[in-house]
Amino acid sequence: MKIHITNLYGRGDTIGKAQQMTADIAKKDLNYNELGIYNYPMQSDTPDMLRTRLDGIVASVSHGDIVIFQLPTWNGFKFDETFVTHFNGYRNLKKNFLFMIFLRCRMREFRRIWINISHFLIVQI
Repeated sequence: MKIHITNLYGRGDTIGKAQQMTADIAKKDLNYNELGIYNYPMQSDTPDMLRTRLDGIVASVSHGDIVIFQLPTWNGFKFDETFVTHFNGYRNLKKNFLFMIFLRCRMREFRRIWINISHFLIVQI
């Protein structure tokens, strides 16, 4: 069983740095594997292009692994939802969510949607 954590690339602001610092600690101190996500305008992707992109991101994940999602990815809510549901075919996969800062205004919406598909919820505010 491996533990994976998402890491956001393509943002040089506080949002990107916060996720990268969290992932760096997880990788260096806890030996987690990284699932790199690039910040891009996903509206240009067709469903097949998005599925191919997600397949590349999750290629190292196996049945029974643990995935920690640092959300939001800032690629839009549709991307985040599609990304998380992309793992539904994995047996015994544990999905855990680390909601990063800057979410105060949308926290109710995220709780309502994500709490139904995660094993537990970690919130950093």
